[in-house]
Amino acid sequence: MKRNFLIGAGIVMMGLIASCNNAKEMGGDEIMISDFKLNDTINLGINDISICESDPNLFVKFDTLVNDSRCPKNASCIWEGDAEIKVDVTYKKELEKLSIHTSTKMGNTGEAFGYKLQLVGLTPYPGDEAHANDPVQASFVVTKL
Repeated sequence: MKRNFLIGAGIVMMGLIASCNNAKEMGGDEIMISDFKLNDTINLGINDISICESDPNLFVKFDTLVNDSRCPKNASCIWEGDAEIKVDVTYKKELEKLSIHTSTKMGNTGEAFGYKLQLVGLTPYPGDEAHANDPVQASFVVTKL
């Protein structure tokens, strides 16, 4: 009986350690978790996670700023440029990785699990000296397809 208890306790401890490591792999030590409503704008910093209020199986995570070649503020450019971000969408433990752009020409939306994510903003904007040191933040609207 004591042996079975020790084996069970060991299995539980290994599971807890593994889940802690998985959380760290997802976003490091400083993960901000929030919730969002469909059709409302949500703001996420890099590695932040948001959970859908109406469907708690749906998680959205702003994973990475891949590149930012948007035309700097007060510059004269031929086109507006583009920034690309990676977003992780998890639904019922299934993961879909999306690449979304600020430019509508490049695709500022992504779809996963019957939901559409539209990137509506990315800050700070290049050349905005007043906010140059602000953390990167993406704004999304999530809708059901």
